[in-house]
Amino acid sequence: MNEKIINVAEELGWHVHEENGEYVDFAQFSPAGEDFSFTVSANNIVKEVREYADGFDADEHAELWLGSRGKGGCPSTIRELINDADAIKKMLEDLATALEKIEDKGGGKNA
Repeated sequence: MNEKIINVAEELGWHVHEENGEYVDFAQFSPAGEDFSFTVSANNIVKEVREYADGFDADEHAELWLGSRGKGGCPSTIRELINDADAIKKMLEDLATALEKIEDKGGGKNA
């Protein structure tokens, strides 16, 4: 995997782990403490990160946690869940944009 991709992602607070040269995991804690992660193909990192960011639905994500409010470190208010999901969406958008800038400069090839 390209070192520039790793460096840019880590500068934004993401932990990057490549699995068997086939997949790349991106992980980061949200502002409310959710251990958030997602996986993309190692062959199309920039494109798939953008697709994941564009497809991330903050409302749907917050809704997943409604039944866990106030338990095991999950925020207790709906407002905090929504704000946290919005923050995750922004984290994803920032990552996708930063990776696209590398690719636009010719340094984001996934080989």
